[in-house]
Amino acid sequence: MKIVLFQPPAFVEKDAAYVRGIFESGGVIVFPSDTAYGLAANPCNAAAVQKIFDIKQRPINADISCIFRNLEEARIWAEINQDQEKILKSCLPGSYTFLLQATKMYPLSGKVGVRIPNSDLTRFLSSIFRSPYTATSANISGRPSLYTAEDVVKEFENMNMRPDLILDAGPLMAGRISTVIDLTQDTPKIVRQGSGRFLAV
Repeated sequence: MKIVLFQPPAFVEKDAAYVRGIFESGGVIVFPSDTAYGLAANPCNAAAVQKIFDIKQRPINADISCIFRNLEEARIWAEINQDQEKILKSCLPGSYTFLLQATKMYPLSGKVGVRIPNSDLTRFLSSIFRSPYTATSANISGRPSLYTAEDVVKEFENMNMRPDLILDAGPLMAGRISTVIDLTQDTPKIVRQGSGRFLAV
């Protein structure tokens, strides 16, 4: 696993092109978010998505959320009505994952997990990838979330399947996870309480 320091704006175009190349070729990249370190891959690349499940040792039928630049980009894959839009705009950007019904354009299965973090790092990564990317946590399923690049290395150093690259932005605030809210029913349902405090509007 190669480690690259990720400290925009000092991140030069040469480094950005290298990271973009890994993403576009189906690689899996560990990245810092507004919560823990996550695994970024191209949701439109079936092999890349499969690699994430293999790395996490996670059942293939489990849902994976994605990071979007904004609601306009999220609408391509997620059905968002006026009431849902009001909720999303009241909480995003922030440490929330909203589950929504998928459009026919959605490349994965199940509901769409929409993440728009309040993070300059994820926004910068969005500008590098130029598309949505997966946002599942960078740990083996069932194990705690990881908040330093060093912990990510320890998590996978003895595993056969490992991420291709780690973007090291230093230690993140430990204990933070996103609040997951299901908006596919008439009443919003908190699936997992995390850092974001949710009050239906």
